[in-house]
Amino acid sequence: VGSTKHLPPTLTAQYHFSAGETLHPYVGLGVNYTEFFSEESVLGDLELDSSFGLAAELGLDVNFSSQWGANLALWYIDIDTEASLNGTKLDTVQIDPWVYHLGVSYQF
Repeated sequence: VGSTKHLPPTLTAQYHFSAGETLHPYVGLGVNYTEFFSEESVLGDLELDSSFGLAAELGLDVNFSSQWGANLALWYIDIDTEASLNGTKLDTVQIDPWVYHLGVSYQF
């Protein structure tokens, strides 16, 4: 019924546990700000308010060698916004995504 684009920058503080030379687990906690734009709806003028919410992450850095490594991470972001249609407030929209990340690194 509607669509939007969004920009969700997130700032987190991370705590890295000392678990050895190969595995480096970490946790993070922070804040997210989401700005919505280009809202569209076949029902009329859709507007979504900007959102502030908590963000949390769990991650693991894995060193395969002195140069090669990988990063696995899972993030949860609390994104709740107020929706309006044609100037009338509708309800709170809870988006709350889970984000999965897999990265490969090379140090030189």
